[in-house]
Amino acid sequence: MLFIGLEVIAQLPEEQPTNRQYNQPPIAPNTAPIISNLYFKTSDFILVKLNFRYQIIGNNSYIYELTLTEMYKLILFLIKSGITIASIWHWKAKLWVNGRKKWRENLLRSTKNHSDWIWFHCASVGEYEDSIEVFTKIQKEFNESKIILTFFSPSGYQRFKDSCVFDLVTYLPIDLSKNAIDFVEILQPKFVVFSRSELWLNYLIELNKKKIPVFLTSFTINNSSKFLKWPMQKHYSKCFNLFTHIFCQSEKSQMIVLEKFKLQNTSCSGSSRFERIYMEYQKDIELEIIKDFIGNEFVVVFGSSLQKEENLFLEIYTSFSDRNIKWIIVPHEFERSKLLNNLSKENVIKYSDFKSSKGTENVLLVDKVGVLKHLYKYANIVFVGGGFNSIGIHNIIEPIIYGVPTFFGPNHRNYEEAIDTIELGFSKIITSTSEFSIELNKCLEMKSKKNDSDLQLDYILAKKSNSDNIVSVIKSKI
Repeated sequence: MLFIGLEVIAQLPEEQPTNRQYNQPPIAPNTAPIISNLYFKTSDFILVKLNFRYQIIGNNSYIYELTLTEMYKLILFLIKSGITIASIWHWKAKLWVNGRKKWRENLLRSTKNHSDWIWFHCASVGEYEDSIEVFTKIQKEFNESKIILTFFSPSGYQRFKDSCVFDLVTYLPIDLSKNAIDFVEILQPKFVVFSRSELWLNYLIELNKKKIPVFLTSFTINNSSKFLKWPMQKHYSKCFNLFTHIFCQSEKSQMIVLEKFKLQNTSCSGSSRFERIYMEYQKDIELEIIKDFIGNEFVVVFGSSLQKEENLFLEIYTSFSDRNIKWIIVPHEFERSKLLNNLSKENVIKYSDFKSSKGTENVLLVDKVGVLKHLYKYANIVFVGGGFNSIGIHNIIEPIIYGVPTFFGPNHRNYEEAIDTIELGFSKIITSTSEFSIELNKCLEMKSKKNDSDLQLDYILAKKSNSDNIVSVIKSKI
């Protein structure tokens, strides 16, 4: 039980509001794959340890359904119990538990003066970024309605809890039947939009009972997905069929759900996140501090770096100490970064302290929210963080749109953009310091500012969504 709670908490992303921005998602792991992993572990116990056999269950639909239902209840119980125990000492587990205390009273108090609600739900920040353009357009279209935004993860809630963009930001109570019944009864939303892979069965059942339209945006799936594997396929099929409409990020995803789940209520809408990144790219914002820092030197950027990327940087920095390079590091969590303690004070300066620069620094530590997506344009080479950790790579499209050679660790979680950009030669996996040294030397020898970005732009334009079209479909179905 404790292990399961810790597993869920460990895989939740660690974003903090002090050093990330709305347009720079970590592409965080979805909660659906986490739940799916637990299904497989639990089903191994139920179906193997108790000597059930696939043939027996497969030939008796009642037992099969009952087994899946009981597994789902058991997993939810284990998650809740495990995280509750872990909350005794784990800060993120404590946020997860405390944030859901007295949720009924809090929801009743927050919604009692308004009856016209639209509900957006995301697992965490990454899922939010995948659907933000759709959320924004819906808010404009339904400007008299109140908007509630819910998160499964503490990371998402902590980021947006004080946002003035939404009328209410709160945690989603865990998907127990009683919770789903009460939440939907209290809120009575006009319609609901879930992002990416949030497939909470009891909520979907309750929304369906009350004939409340519910949409899934930015959905993506591939042939190796656990959505397609036994014993989960039947469970997810039930979830998918409860959506009013599913907006897929690609034609490939749409074809898979058509073939495997026989879903007709789908369309290929592209990626809202790509749309958002392209809009930011078009702003062409200049950062004077960055320009002053880099001068005419070769620039290496470590974006959304975690401890393992920072360790790699320190090794590379030492190896290339005799080269004229300016290094820009944007830690994933600035407060947890140890770089200030590992570098000479003469060589490093924080972004917020740049006015007091002595001019001797060659490392800039960025501690300001919102600049990473715009500073990539100044880079000659980029290393994106997350690929050496279980959460997987962060946003690789933001540097790629500028034609910058982009590298990351091996855990790209089979994200479509990672696979695509590797095949197209826009990005590359790095597994060691020596590999990155080779790539850095190549870029230094070429002395090229960046690649021709036309191909990258063509790729992104082909992938980005048209959120106006998505909103039009939603309006036609409510």
